[in-house]
Amino acid sequence: MERRLRLARLAPRFLAMYRADEIGLDELHALALTDDHAAQEAVWDGLPVYERSAWALRRKLTEESCAGGSRLARFVGLAAYEARGGAVRRDLFAEDGDDDGVYLDDPVLLQVLAMEKLCALAEEARAEGWAWVDCMIEGDGLALRRYGQALQCQRAMTPEEEEAALAAMDAERDRLAEALETLET
Repeated sequence: MERRLRLARLAPRFLAMYRADEIGLDELHALALTDDHAAQEAVWDGLPVYERSAWALRRKLTEESCAGGSRLARFVGLAAYEARGGAVRRDLFAEDGDDDGVYLDDPVLLQVLAMEKLCALAEEARAEGWAWVDCMIEGDGLALRRYGQALQCQRAMTPEEEEAALAAMDAERDRLAEALETLET
């Protein structure tokens, strides 16, 4: 029922085009992402005739939004985003459970929430004893190169717990090797 109501709220121009068989149902579904008739018409008129597919219309209508299936949206979580007042647009014609049919319309809020969550995780890492933790929502190879790379080295085991843990692992390895040897013979 809600889907039919959403289609009924389309600009009258598109309903007339559908009746005249000048536009397909998939394109109407894409245009129904917004109730704003001016936005619907602007997107339709802004695309060349050969590019007026449902996919292109949906892309243009949501180009400033973030898909619910994106890494950032999954990291923050839809519930946390909505709890902070984030506007969500749902494609009623998308498959159930399809996160890409959900659009988060406030990308700034989404990034703020992601940074808050990263900072909380950074504090947990510092509490574990890490001396340096940095938070970045997006990083690239060039940005990461400025941090350099620590050379690997083997350190001497000092605490008794480490030596005991290593001895237990060695004993387990030897036991598993013997068990494997018995199975192979």
